[in-house]
Amino acid sequence: MNIIIAGAGEVGRYIAETIVADAHDVTVIDADAAKAQDLSSELDANVICGSASSVQVLKKAGVGKCDLFLSLTANEEVNIVAASVAGRLGAGKTIARIDNADFREGSAFSYQSHFGIDEMFSPKLFAALELASFIRNPGSLAVEYFAQGMVVMRQVIIEEGSGYIRKKLKELDIPKDVRIACITRNTEFIIPTGDTSLRAGDTIILIGETKLEQDDILLIICKLSDRKKTIRLFGD
Repeated sequence: MNIIIAGAGEVGRYIAETIVADAHDVTVIDADAAKAQDLSSELDANVICGSASSVQVLKKAGVGKCDLFLSLTANEEVNIVAASVAGRLGAGKTIARIDNADFREGSAFSYQSHFGIDEMFSPKLFAALELASFIRNPGSLAVEYFAQGMVVMRQVIIEEGSGYIRKKLKELDIPKDVRIACITRNTEFIIPTGDTSLRAGDTIILIGETKLEQDDILLIICKLSDRKKTIRLFGD
C-alpha cells in the first residue's frame, strides 16, 4: 500500500515506523527541516521537507497515486486543508487528525463533509476512551461490544486465589443476565454447562447486557481474577 503521512511528530513518526516495518511504501512530509533530515536518516521511507497544505509539495509526494493520506500535524487547520487538497488531487482515502471537537462534532456545519475528508480522528479522544474502558473493566483481557452497544463481552483469566475455583457454574453468585459462554483450558475449548467447574488458569468469556450495574460486573471480575489494579492520574 502506498501511504503518505503529513507530520513527523510523535503520532506521525510512530505510525510511519510501524507501517514501514510492514513493508508499505511510505512518504513522510514535514515542514521542519531538522525533523525531516533526522527521519530520513533513520527510516526507510521517502521524506519531503515542506508544508503539507502546499499543492506543489503534495504533488511532489505523489499524492495522486497514494492509497491513503494521513494528515497528522500539530496544526488542525493544516490537517484539514492538506487532507482536503489530497482528496481533490486523487488520494484514495484521506484521514485528518483533529483534536478540537468543534471541528468534529456539535455543530450544524460539517467540516468533514464540506472539505471532503473521509475520516477525522482525535488521538486524545482515543486515549481517553481507552483509559475509561480500562477503568470500567479491571482484570479483563479484552472487552468487545455488540448489538449497538447493548451487549458486552469480557475475556477474563481465572487466577490462583479466586473464590470461584473448583465451584460449579450453577453454584456461582452471578447475575441472571450474565453468562459464561465458553472456557479455554490449556488447548481445550469447553462449552460449559451448570455442572462445569472452573480451574486456575482457565480463560473464560463473560457475556452480559451493558446496562447491568457496573458494581455487579466489577464484583464478578474481582472474584474471578483476584486481581486489584491501581491507576494514578497526574496532571495540571
